[in-house]
Amino acid sequence: MARQQFFLVATLLFLCVTGSLASYSPATSYLISTCDDATYSSLCLQTLLPDVDRINSTPKKSTRLAIAAIIAAAQSGSKSITQISKQPQVWTREANSLNDCSNSIANTVKRLNAAMDTTDHLGGGSKSDKESKRTSMVNNIRPVFTAIDTCLKNLQGLRARDVVLSRVQESTTPLNHLATNAIDLIRRMQF
Repeated sequence: MARQQFFLVATLLFLCVTGSLASYSPATSYLISTCDDATYSSLCLQTLLPDVDRINSTPKKSTRLAIAAIIAAAQSGSKSITQISKQPQVWTREANSLNDCSNSIANTVKRLNAAMDTTDHLGGGSKSDKESKRTSMVNNIRPVFTAIDTCLKNLQGLRARDVVLSRVQESTTPLNHLATNAIDLIRRMQF
């Protein structure tokens, strides 16, 4: 959280020092404007700004990079939860539930890849076809939220210790925020 706040402050300071948004390249201005509409705008900038030249004011590319970031976070979160489950102080029932969590989050990658594949087929077709593809992308990202919620609810139902719940939340919060931002970008995306 502190890292995100630092990045936002650094970005705002950079904006103040260099002047207005108009002094940026069109690609950077586009990205700043796009991320302003995201729920977690500083995370959006942190995720996409390094690839601003690749994005080049293209909504499809920014959406693809946002989905790629979710895929990486899902893989990282799954791995992190697996590591938590293998620690000796974790109770057996917690370890079993953590393994289920890890698998559930890892399984969302298949749906995330389907959302990524949909971005390759956005051109052409009627307006309803394009809206259907937008809906498909969102629906392929939503299982991330379900996996996280189910994981935390199952651990709470087991009366897992607070330290375990806290570590799982730390592992899944970035994934949750990235998925939220990607859905925001998809909804904003112009065809």
